[in-house]
Amino acid sequence: MSLWKQLVLAFCVCVHTGMTISLPYSVAALLTSFVGAPSTAWPPMFDSPFAARSLAEFWSQKWHAIFRRVFDVWSYAILSIIPTSALHLESRGRKFLRAVIIFLLSYTVHLLLLWSVPSNPAYPPKRFFNVQAAKFFLAQPLGLTIELLVVFPLTTRMSEPWKTAFRRIFAWGWLLFGGRYWSDAWYSGGQMGFKERYILYSPIRGLLWGQWIV
Repeated sequence: MSLWKQLVLAFCVCVHTGMTISLPYSVAALLTSFVGAPSTAWPPMFDSPFAARSLAEFWSQKWHAIFRRVFDVWSYAILSIIPTSALHLESRGRKFLRAVIIFLLSYTVHLLLLWSVPSNPAYPPKRFFNVQAAKFFLAQPLGLTIELLVVFPLTTRMSEPWKTAFRRIFAWGWLLFGGRYWSDAWYSGGQMGFKERYILYSPIRGLLWGQWIV
């Protein structure tokens, strides 16, 4: 795809992911609250991701928390068996390695999800290991490192709102540009042009036109 199509699709995938996670989650929270479940049992799955002030804040606090705790625990477990002392890794080196582990775990989970989605038979058969998806997930630790070593020091002495603005420009530029690879992963997997049914039943269409099943 062209660069413009990749950027547009990357943004659409971001919004679509947020909606497909938030809507069922919110419905489940509402229904269980009616039968006595405390609202505190259903914390928001997202924390205003479009308000993220940095790439680190986006991934660690703002984006969905489905696997966040799992990836945290597994990253520490894997890091504990790696001889970081023999590799002479300092604190920043360990943080970078841990970020790589976390996004490799996320890459693996998303490969399984991508593989399970039915693809358009008009496209070539998809492969399990997707290079474009790997580019997206492995670009994130690199972006976090650049942000920590370059962006933060360069913007520390800036006054507001310029400091936050420049950090957001970098964060969203990196996410959007890197998101092209994830959109390419969907394209190469045969998901483009495959009509998905987001709503199975519509009470509004049913009442107005008798079309209960969409």
